[in-house]
Amino acid sequence: MAESYVRRGRTYAGLSSTQVRVRWLEALVAWSKQYDSPQRQSRVSDLQLEMYLRGEEPPWRLANASIGALEAAARRKLSAMSALARAELLADAASDAERLRREEKTSIRH
Repeated sequence: MAESYVRRGRTYAGLSSTQVRVRWLEALVAWSKQYDSPQRQSRVSDLQLEMYLRGEEPPWRLANASIGALEAAARRKLSAMSALARAELLADAASDAERLRREEKTSIRH
């Protein structure tokens, strides 16, 4: 994901750290209200990656309500899925988590 964001030109590189944090919070709130929006999820990811590339962390404590709303939306979506669809989703999530761990290890080395 970080490589893709960098290849796309680091859309948020010109913003101050404060602006990136504020936009990340705004994007997270928007995504929590429309969980099925890949565009909103992508915006959150890009802003978060910009923070990580700067060696900064997102303001997690300020995002508790939105993160809770995202968790609730994910639970609702999971409960509405068939057992096979849930199993496929969990396999995809495990694969994504492993990829993120590899990316994190790679970024720590650089």
